[in-house]
Amino acid sequence: MKGIGSIAVLALLLFAHVVEAKSPWQGIAEAKLITPVKEIRPGSSFYVGFLLRPEPGYHTYWRGPGVVGVATQLHWELPDGFVAGDILWPTPRKTDMAGIIANGYKREVILLTQIRVPETLSEDDVTLRVKAAWMACSASCHPSVDNFSLTLPVASENPKDPDPKWEKRFQEIRESLPKPPPEEWEFIVVAPGANHIFLEATIPELSQNTTEEPVFFCDDMQVDSDSPARFEWVEKSQGKFRLHFVRPDFAPENPEKFSGILKHPEGWKKIASSCVEVSVPWPASDSPDE
Repeated sequence: MKGIGSIAVLALLLFAHVVEAKSPWQGIAEAKLITPVKEIRPGSSFYVGFLLRPEPGYHTYWRGPGVVGVATQLHWELPDGFVAGDILWPTPRKTDMAGIIANGYKREVILLTQIRVPETLSEDDVTLRVKAAWMACSASCHPSVDNFSLTLPVASENPKDPDPKWEKRFQEIRESLPKPPPEEWEFIVVAPGANHIFLEATIPELSQNTTEEPVFFCDDMQVDSDSPARFEWVEKSQGKFRLHFVRPDFAPENPEKFSGILKHPEGWKKIASSCVEVSVPWPASDSPDE
């Protein structure tokens, strides 16, 4: 019995160690690099995803977190000739950080990066490395920094098919990303004072009956995410409306543009997407610092 008891104690200790080691990052259940491809082809490009899965009650942040939080950052260390593109950010949601509204992800998010491969490869396999930094928040916030790597063989004579599970998931993510606005859509920024911004938009399809108002996620710190935007029609028959925002005290001085994404819960039919990218030059005559 003594031997059995010792084994039981040892098993409990091992189990406790496994549970403790399940995730070294507070607020994050899982973080890793993933890709559908099983091999790298010279002269090609492919996508790598950084997966972040928060624990229940936690969230991570979008590229423009708002008045609280820090956007996830990826710093790539790649072999010679490899080039990493910018992060492709899925559309965020409004998140609550201890009563303050920010822009982030309450559920698992995969941040995609396109990797360009050089025309020639002399190695049999290639290792991609990235240093990732993020913040997971609930009632309190917990920043983390860690290193991740992914090793893939160089393509052989017998090509390998991509992993169907991740290939489908990556395709869905790319298709859901915000789209460029149609040419006939018009956007103007008006900054009547240091603490206010108006985004005026003309979107003809919005003149049709709709029960939902568009939502704007600012990515350049010009909008107080904790202050609700005010929507008003300028000329409904033309689809012209105005969004009134509060500008935070710490907003960048002398901005060159006003940017973010405009989301319609019912979707924009013209582009078959719920979100469009918006980037409008800041009006020179309406500087917020004057």
